[in-house]
Amino acid sequence: MAGGKGYVACGNAGLLILNLSPGGLSLAGQMPTGGLASGLSLVGTSACVANGANGWALVDVSNPAAPGLAQTFLAQGPVTAVAASGNSLTVANTANRAITLHASMPLTPVPLNTFQPLVRAMRLTATPTLLLTAEDEAGVAILGNNNDVDQDGLPDWWEQQIIAASQATNGSSAPSGTCGPMMISIRTA
Repeated sequence: MAGGKGYVACGNAGLLILNLSPGGLSLAGQMPTGGLASGLSLVGTSACVANGANGWALVDVSNPAAPGLAQTFLAQGPVTAVAASGNSLTVANTANRAITLHASMPLTPVPLNTFQPLVRAMRLTATPTLLLTAEDEAGVAILGNNNDVDQDGLPDWWEQQIIAASQATNGSSAPSGTCGPMMISIRTA
């Protein structure tokens, strides 16, 4: 709920936006997501929607009467739950894993952390440092969600963008067995 509106992931109907008033509920807007909408998380004027076999969708809800699909994402696989916190979005998929993405530029999210194996994540809640997942028959998992795994003071999403830019410019990637995006070290004089 936000601003007198209720946002509902409603299966095959997609995203429903409801007017909430003392007199009752009324439909403000609807956005078919093309999948089985099973969860959502609001981030400013956007709704991140778990969209089943179709991954997850980013929906612009700045105009609740006419929500618009901004982007769909399939890279994380079939998504069953989402949770946003600050600039991070965590998605749970049917491969029994949760993936936290840096989403300050939502059209190009960068993976930060992967949590696996999980026992079918039913619901997610995220803070800047923790991920809580309600798992099917296994109870609750409380996981550290650190955005600086190598603890060098530089956010991992930024380091990964630098490496991707370097690879695009140089046309090469780090040789197997050498440092990857989480192991980069930058020192200044």
